[in-house]
This record gives sequence, C-alpha cells and structure tokens, in this order.
Amino acid sequence: MDRAALVSELASRICALAPNPATRVAIDGVDASGKTTLADALVEPIARAGRAVTRLCVDDFLNPAESRYRRGRDSPEGYYRDSFDYAAVRAAVAAAAAPGTVVVVDGVFLLRPELLGCWTFSIFLRASFTVTVARAVARDSARLGGAEATLDRYARRYVPGQQLYFAEAQPELHASVIVDNDDFERPTIVACHKSL
Repeated sequence: MDRAALVSELASRICALAPNPATRVAIDGVDASGKTTLADALVEPIARAGRAVTRLCVDDFLNPAESRYRRGRDSPEGYYRDSFDYAAVRAAVAAAAAPGTVVVVDGVFLLRPELLGCWTFSIFLRASFTVTVARAVARDSARLGGAEATLDRYARRYVPGQQLYFAEAQPELHASVIVDNDDFERPTIVACHKSL
C-alpha cells in the first residue's frame, strides 16, 4: 500500500464512524514514527467527506520544564510520566469535540490508561527504533546539538521511555488499527483490533 492509499483507507474508516457525538482520533507511536505527518495528511480527505476537522498535538501540552525534568534530563521514567499535562489534553479534546467534528490528535503516549477513554478511534504507528532513531537524528540534530548528542539523548531518555510505555500500557492492544510505518512510502496496515 502506498502512503496515499493508506491515508484514503484510514480517512474512510474514520468517516464511517457515527458523526454524533464527535469522533476523537488518536495517532500514537514512538518518536519519529510519522504521527504528525499522518495526522496532517488525514485532515483534507476527512474535510472533503464533509466533516469538520480539528487538529491537536500532544506536544502543545508539555508540562513546565521543572516538572518534565524533575527526575533528571535523561530520565526515561521522567519522559514517560512527567512530559505532558494529560488533564489539559483531555480538556482540549472535550472542548474541540463538537457534534459531527473529527478531532485528530497526534503524539506519544496517547494510549496510556488515563487517556484511553478520550478516543473513538486510534491508530498506532509501529516502527523500529533503528528506523525512528535514524529519522530523529535527521530531524532533531540541529535542535539537540548534533548527531552524536541526538543519538545519546534517544539512547538515554526517549527509547527507554518508550519501552517503559510499551511494558506498562501495551498500546498496540488498545489501538483500533496498527500500521507498520518502517517504510514511510509503503506503510502497511498489520492489524485491526476493534471493529467499526
């Protein structure tokens, strides 16, 4: 399946859901798995189908630095437990969820227990750490101080934090659809856990 076909298929599945109340869609996956790209791509076909669309990103709900890094800047546990204000995420999703609207939210850790009740439909982008860390180096090196610093940051904080998330929350078990996104141009739907 090419990327355009995947976007079309997922948009069709989302639009097939009853419009009332609002459809709340989570796009989850590890860092650099392609969440934001997919979320942005879904907006146009959903809107073309006649549904209002609101886009949110969990990165807009970061806790203050003193909370995010209270366990240390390299702490995997701090990354998983302290990065985001989930009460604010829930409130923003609820506020955006007007009848007939599709609220598309992308970000890490969206299928954690305290957020599961927010979603009508969820997509988990599966991608190997080998692939995602390479993408992250290309994307984040300028911001994180170069390729070596980025690799170190991912090795110490982000990858172990995601592994903690997998162990505790088992996000793939809660996803409506799992997409293998290792090959960005040829993604594959590998599982559909919840019937539509």
